[in-house]
Amino acid sequence: MNSTTKPYLYIPIEIYRRELNGMLLFALNASQKGWNVVIGGKRFILPNLHQFPEGVVLLKSIVPGELELQEKILSYGHKITSIDAEGLLPSNGKSGVELRYSEETIKKSHQLFFWGREQFNQVKEYFPLIEENSFITGSPIFDYWRLLKRNFEKTVEKTKQKTILIATSFPYPNHFIDRKMSYDSVRAASGKNATDEHLNEIFLDGKLQDLVYPLFKNLVKEVIKNYPQCKIILRPHPSENQEVWKNMAKGYENVEMSLSGEISPLLLESDVLIHFNSTTSIEAFYFGKSIITLIPEDLPQELLSRLNPHAKQASSVAHDTKQALEFLENALQGKINPSSFDLENIIIDSSKENISQSSLNILNQLDSLKIQPPSRPFPNWFKLNFSIDIILNKLKLRCLWILGWIDDFTFLFKGKYKPNKNYYAYGKTKQGRLPKEEVKQRTHFIAQSLSLDINSIQIKKFKDGLFLINQKDV
Repeated sequence: MNSTTKPYLYIPIEIYRRELNGMLLFALNASQKGWNVVIGGKRFILPNLHQFPEGVVLLKSIVPGELELQEKILSYGHKITSIDAEGLLPSNGKSGVELRYSEETIKKSHQLFFWGREQFNQVKEYFPLIEENSFITGSPIFDYWRLLKRNFEKTVEKTKQKTILIATSFPYPNHFIDRKMSYDSVRAASGKNATDEHLNEIFLDGKLQDLVYPLFKNLVKEVIKNYPQCKIILRPHPSENQEVWKNMAKGYENVEMSLSGEISPLLLESDVLIHFNSTTSIEAFYFGKSIITLIPEDLPQELLSRLNPHAKQASSVAHDTKQALEFLENALQGKINPSSFDLENIIIDSSKENISQSSLNILNQLDSLKIQPPSRPFPNWFKLNFSIDIILNKLKLRCLWILGWIDDFTFLFKGKYKPNKNYYAYGKTKQGRLPKEEVKQRTHFIAQSLSLDINSIQIKKFKDGLFLINQKDV
């Protein structure tokens, strides 16, 4: 099949370190089935969709606040599909579902994919209409976990030094920009129709983090102080202010900061994960690690209801620092066995051996969309870099950045634009640069693990952060 007649699949990525490897694995499988896959950062793909050949867009979420984006994508002649990168809903109950989905965004999607029955049933409870266009497939991100676990078990020998990984998840009280930014992000994702009731419920997550944050900081200090013989890795959430944790690590040679890259290799190399309310615990469970979470015993019921039940079930629950340290000591001595719960209900086909199982499940459904050959050619380099939309978007961001600095120095706009001065730095914590050599290196590693002929695969760079992956024309 000639590349000009192959269907196009667009994969915009928000957070490279969370999504990139899984989506590269998916892209390689898609290329084997005859797709042209355009993959890269959201900021490079989404503004160009109006001039890209008509195809399928795989969104990492369909939050209510991005309904307008969906409408634009449809107006450009593309079809919309989505698999939520979070896998498990970040918040519980009706508000948690409505933070990620709405009736309108579901209706404007051609196909929705779910990691497992639990996630599907949570959404179905409030939006029964998902049965019309939804499939329980697993996720390419889990495929990559499967790949890493298999490679790790074959090639890596454990060192004698024990390793403790601490994943912090406090974007409300410890946001990279400021507290207001964390609330504004949730408001934007919730969409313009979000009610006060919905926002009040979802902002309970912030109150929960406020209460646990100082206790968790104390736990981290005690772990660092009491375990100088262990390697300790601090891994902040992408939206967190890293300085808080960097200051704790100062002066301790055995403490490392992990500020970039994926967390999966860190989990594999660690003996224990310490977290709070993080879905990283599900990945750690799959890797067979000891998992400890800190949940104060006297939490109000309204805050207890905000805890992710799966993250809690996968973990040994400590109610204070003393108990957490006791659990940690037992875990390091091999006296804590991983929790047991039905992972298959969380991630479909989790026990299957085929590394690409989830990706193939999704691709089988995409085939049913019967994509027609595109009528628009792929834009040239000049159009990609100098289209009116791209220029206007850059000007808008630059103006907001300037307003942010003006507001910071003069308070002319009463602080309204002040957070904008940090937007560029904040964006880099999520994406940053993505050079071709890095994509090529990661792709070769995945292709080798999948026993694919790398010489038959083409990787074309349009710019750092925007690539085409397909099979070479014969």
